[in-house]
Amino acid sequence: MQNLPHPWDEYARLQAISAGNTKVNSNSWGLEEEMNSFLGDPPNSKPKEKQWLERRHRSTARRERSRMQIREIHLAELAPEAPDPARQLEARDTLRRIKLAVSVSQWALVCAVAEGSTYSDLGSHLGISANAARTQVCRLRQQLERLHLAA
Repeated sequence: MQNLPHPWDEYARLQAISAGNTKVNSNSWGLEEEMNSFLGDPPNSKPKEKQWLERRHRSTARRERSRMQIREIHLAELAPEAPDPARQLEARDTLRRIKLAVSVSQWALVCAVAEGSTYSDLGSHLGISANAARTQVCRLRQQLERLHLAA
């Protein structure tokens, strides 16, 4: 490694430590925070700043260990539910029936709502007001509810 001017020699030291770390753990998060803090104001990094950066490193590592413990406690709640192929097939069949029962423009509206489009986005795309788009979606939902009850 070449000799770098102060304060970049300190940053190069931190990068060398980081390069030697092969695991993502609380220490690596702390080191990353120390490097980010250094990059916040490199010209003002002085020896006393080094102590502050190291303290920030330790604090971030401690906070990450705490978060890891919380994740382990709540792991069962965070784990995704195993997919049920039968429910997926039923959903696919329901979508197929809906697509057959509605017009092309209504299907486009269903897809846009499912993708999270806002009423103002829908309105501007359809050339109507947001309230008119909201009304169309409401009527479409009512139509789909009747379709679902008839099935």
